[in-house]
Amino acid sequence: MTTAGLRVCSQCTHLNPPDARFCNQCGKSIAQTGHEPEHYTPRHLSEKILRMRSALEGERKQVTVLFVDIKGSVAMSRQVEAERWHQIMDRFFGILTECVHDYEGTINQYTGDGVMALFGAPIAHEDHAARACRAALLIRDKLLLLAADLKRQHGLDFAARMGLNSGQVVVGRIGDDLRMDYTAQGQTVGLAARMEQLASGNSILISRYTHDLVEEGFTLKERSVLSVKGYSEKIRTFELMGIAATEPQERAAYPLVGRERELNLLEAYRVRACDKARGLLITISAETGLGKSRLCHEFIRSCVAQGVPTYSIRGSSHHRVEPEQPLRAFLREFLALPPLGEDQAASRMAIEQALTPYQPLPEALQESVFNLLGVGDGQAASDDVQRRVEQALELVLRLLHEGALREHTVIVIENIHWLDDPRTHDFFDAVFSMVPHIPVLIVMTSRPDYVVRWADRPYVRNMLLRPLNMADSMSLLGQMLGSSEELEELKLEIATRADGNPMFMEELVRQLTNTGVLSRDSRGYRLKRTPRGISLPPSVQAVVAARVDALPESCKRLVQIAAVIGRRVPLQLLRDVYAEEDFDAALSELMDQGFLYRDSGPDSRAALLFTQSLFQTVTHDALLSEQRREINRRIAEVIQRQPVVGSGMCVHLARHLAAAGEGRQAAEWYMHAAQRSSRSDLPEAVRRLDLALNALDTAPETEALRSFRLLVLARRLQYGVRLAADAEGLGGLVSQAESLIEEGCDKPSQAMFHIACGTWQLGRGESSKGLQAYHQAMALAEQTGDASLTLAAQVPLVHGLQISGQLDEAARQVDAALTMAAQLDAEAATVNASDQWLGYSPLQSLLVLKAWINLWLGRAAAASALLQDALSRAQRGKHGEQIVIALAATAYVQIERGEVEAGLSSAEQAVSMAASMENAAAEMMGMVALGRGQLRSMLWAEAVTGLEDALSRIGQQSFGLGEAARLEMDLSLAYLGAGENRKAREAAARAVERAERSGARLIQIEAQLAQVRAGLYSSRPLGFLKRYRSALDQLRQAIQECHARVLMPEFLWLHARWLRLRDEHQQAEELERQVRTLVADMGLAMPPVSTLI
Repeated sequence: MTTAGLRVCSQCTHLNPPDARFCNQCGKSIAQTGHEPEHYTPRHLSEKILRMRSALEGERKQVTVLFVDIKGSVAMSRQVEAERWHQIMDRFFGILTECVHDYEGTINQYTGDGVMALFGAPIAHEDHAARACRAALLIRDKLLLLAADLKRQHGLDFAARMGLNSGQVVVGRIGDDLRMDYTAQGQTVGLAARMEQLASGNSILISRYTHDLVEEGFTLKERSVLSVKGYSEKIRTFELMGIAATEPQERAAYPLVGRERELNLLEAYRVRACDKARGLLITISAETGLGKSRLCHEFIRSCVAQGVPTYSIRGSSHHRVEPEQPLRAFLREFLALPPLGEDQAASRMAIEQALTPYQPLPEALQESVFNLLGVGDGQAASDDVQRRVEQALELVLRLLHEGALREHTVIVIENIHWLDDPRTHDFFDAVFSMVPHIPVLIVMTSRPDYVVRWADRPYVRNMLLRPLNMADSMSLLGQMLGSSEELEELKLEIATRADGNPMFMEELVRQLTNTGVLSRDSRGYRLKRTPRGISLPPSVQAVVAARVDALPESCKRLVQIAAVIGRRVPLQLLRDVYAEEDFDAALSELMDQGFLYRDSGPDSRAALLFTQSLFQTVTHDALLSEQRREINRRIAEVIQRQPVVGSGMCVHLARHLAAAGEGRQAAEWYMHAAQRSSRSDLPEAVRRLDLALNALDTAPETEALRSFRLLVLARRLQYGVRLAADAEGLGGLVSQAESLIEEGCDKPSQAMFHIACGTWQLGRGESSKGLQAYHQAMALAEQTGDASLTLAAQVPLVHGLQISGQLDEAARQVDAALTMAAQLDAEAATVNASDQWLGYSPLQSLLVLKAWINLWLGRAAAASALLQDALSRAQRGKHGEQIVIALAATAYVQIERGEVEAGLSSAEQAVSMAASMENAAAEMMGMVALGRGQLRSMLWAEAVTGLEDALSRIGQQSFGLGEAARLEMDLSLAYLGAGENRKAREAAARAVERAERSGARLIQIEAQLAQVRAGLYSSRPLGFLKRYRSALDQLRQAIQECHARVLMPEFLWLHARWLRLRDEHQQAEELERQVRTLVADMGLAMPPVSTLI
């Protein structure tokens, strides 16, 4: 809901249009009962907002909303004259305005008898909730004084009520009068109004969302639990009573982790300052939450334990409004004052006694101490605050000059960025100039954006705290959450999300506890439910957003662009997108303030990194979608202007195009990026194709879009088969593709889908269906007249023909394809175009396929030559998958030729490369060759282990079922060699069953040969003689029909074995001679079965 001057109904809290006279929800009159004063914002604040208006508009902000109104204002206004009531309202609004502005809140709306104020917008404040609470308490106290005056003068029972709630709003347009349009997220504003309505007179009611942000610094009393429209859970409410008696100290519930070196260094500095009687000033700089205060807490505790006089002063954001508070605390500690009671005279005497060593002091100066510590006389106490601060600072300087630090002393000044302002510049300059002359160690903490004016002094040492590393982060979380194993994954997620920031880890744990993910009992934390991701707590978002908003406008615009680019920011890209002359100055400021740093890798001069991922995340998420879309569009334009979009930039370009709303273009670049990564990283290629499909969901539906989506689905199906995973998911892709074809897609995309579908069916062991799909693809390709597509379609068709046993047709097709490629100068044109269709080189694939065909036909030497050419081409093209395929085929041929050692080496290379790419299909090819090599070497036990493992993996993956039959055949032989005859027969039977189910003719023949072999070489072979007579005849016929000459040596050797078992030794010897002659002619080694006894 966007609001600009909306009016809140005091009865039901509904937000109504600015000109509404009655509530649109309940009908109550909402006519103004008073008047709206002139909208006023202090000059320094208004100038800051207007100066950064363009950078602030259109951002999400974590805010606290404050509603204030007068209880019963309508009835009260009738008790006095209109002019008098006007004066009362002026005083009332003056108090509200002053108090809100004191804490840098902005009044966004006058509601007739009250105001709506925002803290944290348009300028973000990390402590927006604390500021709002302090402002509300100040308003309450001042209104009580006003009420007492009105009761005395006019008999009025004047009372105001206040309500606060914290949440997210979107800042829209900021007018010249500083009024904001804003969009409330959920019920952020409405719940604040509801709190105000439920509050009693002179009280402040806050929601649990505000309570969670301020509970440690304020006194709160729980009130009712409400059911509020728009919230699924009941809302706890609390009354804000006051500020806590002492400011929240650094929590020390857990041992110090990851800061031991810094703590030891501080101790070393202290010893040095003591030994040399010359002071040191140590500056500790770090982002909020990295542990500056915790480090100081531990150092102070160590010093006190050693009896070292130690004093501290701690700054907070509200100290600029309440400058006396830190000085008051410091003087009490410095003068070792006892608690001051209600007896003012006794308290003054205690102070005078503490000041005795430094007398004489000017009377006015001593009286200023009484005033500062709350025991001054009435007249002096009414002096202005600034004067009292000046006198207190003068007193501290006098104390130092008079030798208050005669012995070695430690002073800790925390958060000097809140204390060092124009009022205190001279004081700090004077104090720090004394450091080299007195035995004092001063430790000073600040944030990176604070400029340490004394950094170049010789007695100054600078210390920078960096985020905890992962090991220390996990150790700290172990201290927080305990050692339960069920929490280990959650700890890792928290550590990653917090990015090494201890405070952020604590806030994340707090949020997970408050939202019911974690529970805590006497035994520690327990996981109640698994979180759906871990969102950033509002407190963390506010801290980071405040740092960003504190930047100059140019720096903020630059960091917003960098955040949209990503965690790693190419320097030239950032410069070109920003396109302003002040780029170098703005970038230098961002680096000085610790937002960005140069990448230390090989491209360190070309890229930047965010120092914390949260800087990038929060800055990015604060932008509205339209702003992000525009920045992404500019980034994409800059990248596309580059002469060549490098491989690493393709995904970035696609991501920015998708975020800019250009779904079709984004998908094209994701597709391009997927093809590149498929050469070495298949899982990444699949991820990119999924992103392409997601991007297409945002584009308008047309036939061209459907056709392109079909292409993406086809490629996704191909890569999924190679990964050999998620069978159910791939089936879903097929269903989606078939639905698209029914709706209408062009022929090229249909052809590519049938190629992919055929490969999927082959992987499932459905060879006949796969071959049919390949024929469909070829027919569609020829209809298009596109030579590159036709060439691309011939590759899988040749493969399908080969495994179906149609070797003559496969040989004809592969030769025709190779001739086409040569005739069309395919190396330069058609082959490259076909590469785009398939995602790999068709020419290289055709060479490998022709090598396999030659091997089947018994031409091993020709197969070796073809594979040498194919492997060389793959290596030149640096195509990982094609290298593996060529290596696996080379290994198989080498082993069949008897070059076992070389074959095993090639197979091991193939398996290793495929595993590194997570290409399960290619890895399986290498494992088949590796197993065959082990059989040739008669390494029976190793072969059994390797083949069993490969079969297990195929079973888990539900793909590669065609290969499973071949693995079972080889496993059967390995079992025979190892003497496990029964297992050999069982494996052979499984091989036959799988081969018949696959429909792959050549594999069926090999499986039947394995079954005959298992029987004839069993411990009781005679029982198989009669059974295998007809089987041998059928095998001879099948081998001859397929022209699978390479299988003939094993067939003849088994036939000879059959004859020997029948005592027909002469005929058997003749067949064995034929085998030796045949393998020599084909360039092969003797079949492995010949090694069996």
